[in-house]
Amino acid sequence: MTLAVRCVAALCAAGAVLAAGCGDLPDEPAIQRPGQTISAGDVAAQPPGSPQRALLEWMRHLQRSELAAALDDYAASVPIDPPQLLIMRVGSKGQWRFLGPPKILDVDRRGSEATVYAMLQSEVRAPNGRRDISRRPRVFRLKKEDGRWKLSDNLFLAGLTKAALSGDMPSLEAPAPDFESTR
Repeated sequence: MTLAVRCVAALCAAGAVLAAGCGDLPDEPAIQRPGQTISAGDVAAQPPGSPQRALLEWMRHLQRSELAAALDDYAASVPIDPPQLLIMRVGSKGQWRFLGPPKILDVDRRGSEATVYAMLQSEVRAPNGRRDISRRPRVFRLKKEDGRWKLSDNLFLAGLTKAALSGDMPSLEAPAPDFESTR
């Protein structure tokens, strides 16, 4: 099984786990909490030209399947390998929508570099009304490049890629995706 097929299989399995309830639930999919997606208002609520605003813009690009814009939110020195690009593409088709606006805990600016400390929260509701909420602290590093704050590492996607590739995955006979990018 190729690496790309394994990534797709892992994302599908993760989606099934997110959507699954417990007990005798109807075969209806879990539904996203209203207002879960990052809105233009969420982005506008952050100070203009700030690292935290750049972070929310990147996350919103992922949710809206704006891959070229999401890739442009990375510093030129950050490599995006094919499995990570696959996570961005496949995840943007549905998984990113379960990730709500992050709570910005702190921002540490040091010249042209910044660290944004955020609490990521996702919420899924099962058809029986049960809510599954997950909160995880995350650190995002950014640097000023060409007058914009851009992600200066890819540790978040690298972590998602490692998680997607771990464990046994079901076999999928999906065609390998096209990894050409606009970068």
